[in-house]
This record gives sequence, structure tokens and C-alpha cells, in this order.
Amino acid sequence: MELALEFWYLLPISIIIATIAMSSGVGTSIFVAMITLLVASAGHFYAFLQEGPETYNQVMSLLIFTAPGVIIGGQLGAKIQSSLPEDKMKVGIALLFAIIGFFMLYTITK
Repeated sequence: MELALEFWYLLPISIIIATIAMSSGVGTSIFVAMITLLVASAGHFYAFLQEGPETYNQVMSLLIFTAPGVIIGGQLGAKIQSSLPEDKMKVGIALLFAIIGFFMLYTITK
């Protein structure tokens, strides 16, 4: 398996998104989302295996960079949520999403 380093930027983005998701989540909704994720992932994994080795290697490279980001971000989100006031958290999340959106638009148009 060849590791594509072109997806290096997904690690910090996935940490940020997981931090936001974990800071406002409730146990039941996380459980439902996890079940949905597992079923969808199994279907996508099967489809990627049908595409061939090049697609499979690209998907595995994405997984290697995003999985640690989600785990780290989930842990950081709980810590940050408990220490910041709710109004400041809402403003911060809105700014963060705007920055991520501009970054994604910039990289797409490049």
C-alpha cells in the first residue's frame, strides 16, 4: 500500500470537525450516527474494492490521515466544551467553519 501524502491537510481538519461534533453531541445521537457510519462505510468499502487497487490505496491514505484526527479531536472537544461559555463557543465554531470553507474554496479553485 502506497501512502499518498497529498492528504496531509485532512488530519488537522478532521481534528477540528471531531472537536466540534463531540463538544455538542449527546450520547444517543452519537450512537445512531455511529451505526449509520458503520453501515455506510461497509458499503463504500465494498464499492472501493470493486474499483481496483488505485482507488483502494487512495481511500486507505484518506483513512490513515483522518482516523487519528477524529479520535484526537473527539477527546479535545469534550475538554474544550466544558471550559468555554456557550455563546463564545457558538461564535468560535461559526468562525472556524467560515475559515475551513474559505480554505476549501481556495484549494478547489487552485
